[in-house]
Amino acid sequence: MSTPENDPLPKPPAALRTKQVPWGAPKPTPPPKPAAAPEKISAKKVPWGARKPAPPSPLPAPDETVTHMPWAEPTRPPLPVPPKPAAELSAKKIPWGAAPKPAPSPAQKAAEPPSAPSNSWALPKSEREQAPAAATQSEMNFARESRPADDREPTAEQLVAFLSRLTSRRRDQPEPPVDPLTPYKARPISFEPSRWEALLLWVGDHRRRLTLAGTLLVLTLATAYLMKLVSLNTQIDREWLQLEKALRDRYALIPQYVDCVTTYSDNERFTMTMTERALKAWRTARSDRQLVNAAVQMERALQLLTKTMNRLESEVPAKDPDQTESSLQFASLERKKHLSHDATVEFVQRYNMTVENFDAKIDGIPGSWLAWAAHLQPRPLIFSTDRS
Repeated sequence: MSTPENDPLPKPPAALRTKQVPWGAPKPTPPPKPAAAPEKISAKKVPWGARKPAPPSPLPAPDETVTHMPWAEPTRPPLPVPPKPAAELSAKKIPWGAAPKPAPSPAQKAAEPPSAPSNSWALPKSEREQAPAAATQSEMNFARESRPADDREPTAEQLVAFLSRLTSRRRDQPEPPVDPLTPYKARPISFEPSRWEALLLWVGDHRRRLTLAGTLLVLTLATAYLMKLVSLNTQIDREWLQLEKALRDRYALIPQYVDCVTTYSDNERFTMTMTERALKAWRTARSDRQLVNAAVQMERALQLLTKTMNRLESEVPAKDPDQTESSLQFASLERKKHLSHDATVEFVQRYNMTVENFDAKIDGIPGSWLAWAAHLQPRPLIFSTDRS
């Protein structure tokens, strides 16, 4: 008994085995497959011409067996021709119970023009839903000729003339009588532009230059206005220096007034206290508003010292030599105070007028914008001193 290990020639696989056939015998032909049953045809609701054709029948599988003499293999018979696909059938949706329409004859089919297939379908419209047929040219000519000749309708030329003579309606102007049967007279048409239209055309043509010129003009005016504000601010500073010098000369007399008062009496505590407060505020003032408030206090202290000195002179009839010298010094101080008063009043009026003009320009527009950009602040007024 041979085993797979002892057998020198193993058997070939099943796919490569040969058959024992007589010499020169033809290859047997496989029996033909039975024809498939005809496909049942049914009417379905599908669009016209959208039915797919039947797929072709598959070809028979080739015989994979191999004989021991391939050159003696006979030729294969031709394959059977697949049957032609059945005619494409489709159904249209028609009302239920309607009689079918008879098929047209071959002559009618030949006479009908070929129509393109359409995928849309719908129910047939009734006679009421169908649009009326348009009138023919002969019908329109007949209707035009049947119009009576005495209907007094104006022609097209007369209507154009009537419409061209219509003027704009106004309440204060009555409508002129217009007869549509009068001969047509065309109005002249002028293509010359008006002054306003010519100006608009010129502006549109030179808009870039005008924009640049307008921008330069605005910048020039703003710069001139700002220079005016700066000039007024500088003038205020210059006038304030003159006024401050005159006030310092005037208020330098207050210590001499104090010496005259102390010669007569040392019990004037109220007068001395008010004078010391005014002198301290004047010496420590730095800003404009502080100087203005200190000047008001100094004027009140100066008035108080003058009243106190006049009262002490009237209360002491017999005077010692020091009191007599103080009285003479007080008279000299009064003359200097009157002279400084006149100069101070002139400087104060001039200063206040300049400050009022400057503040008025800053409070308005565009002064407020320019003052904000240039960091300019309003200046305070100073009260004029009265003759004491």
